Amino acid sequence: MIFEGQPPDILAKIRGTSSWKIFATGEIDIDDGERFAAFLAANNIPFGSELYLHSHGGSLIGGMNLGRVIRDYILTTHVGQKGEFRDEFQQIEDGMCMSACAIAFLGGEYRFVSGKSEYGVHRFALNDAGPRQVDQAQQMSATVVEYIRAMSVDTELFTLASEIPSDDMLFIPKGTLNRLNVTNNGFKRPKWTIESIEGALYLKGERETIYGINKYLVIFPARDNAYIHIIFDGGQNADAAMMMESDRLVFDKELFPASEIRVSRVNDDGRINAMYVLTPELLEKMLKARTVGLCLQFAADAPLFLGFDNLPFEEGVAKLPGLVSTSHQFRESTR
Repeated sequence: MIFEGQPPDILAKIRGTSSWKIFATGEIDIDDGERFAAFLAANNIPFGSELYLHSHGGSLIGGMNLGRVIRDYILTTHVGQKGEFRDEFQQIEDGMCMSACAIAFLGGEYRFVSGKSEYGVHRFALNDAGPRQVDQAQQMSATVVEYIRAMSVDTELFTLASEIPSDDMLFIPKGTLNRLNVTNNGFKRPKWTIESIEGALYLKGERETIYGINKYLVIFPARDNAYIHIIFDGGQNADAAMMMESDRLVFDKELFPASEIRVSRVNDDGRINAMYVLTPELLEKMLKARTVGLCLQFAADAPLFLGFDNLPFEEGVAKLPGLVSTSHQFRESTR
């Protein structure tokens, strides 16, 4: 492959980030992982930069090695290629990522296939046609499946690829890419757990995103009211968030005024921590919700907001009724 790096442009500087744009094009060789690691180190490219891949494929082993380097450097992967540099902005054109490139792409911490870019897979082929080919194919299959799993992608991807002859190509629809977690569009899948601390039971949801961490806690103390505690990365807008007067909790994209039930809101070194009383009305809404969030605005009709409004809650809502029941029993036993 050919690797080309571009330091932060004006848009990156406005966002307050030092991330580079890296363009990787051409056939993948078996040693491209080592070459890419050397390229990143030689140019002092920071972790978390953006990598644009445009390739018809190449070496399967080379693709996995490249993907592991991509993950080590916490890069964000896109399918795309370098366009014109116009009006101080680097333009990105649609691209394609196929075969071994599709494997390398999975190394991205966050993964995007945007516009008309295409992502294609097929069954891998071995050059050896001898009697050991079956054993080699089985070993390679196990290696590829483990690699896919290690990248937090559904191994159904391997099944889909295995059904397509090596001289053909399956271009996977974007909806399927999202379902299999091949693309996450900047949002990792949330984890919901029930935990306890200092006489309180709570449901905790946590999700890593390209914008920072989202946390959503539903807290049931042994005594006193129940609470919703929400944490998110405010970044360079954290100070502005503290001046916003309109708080609204979000359930399935519906906004519910929460300024009057706000207990506290603090800026903890760029992370906004906000706590609200969980009223019976809000609990009823929450028990039916598929997504949750928090919207902070200068005014209720302002066009922009800080926070998040689409944290998947299906796994959390499945745990919530048991937690509510247990917390009531816990309260009774501690009176």
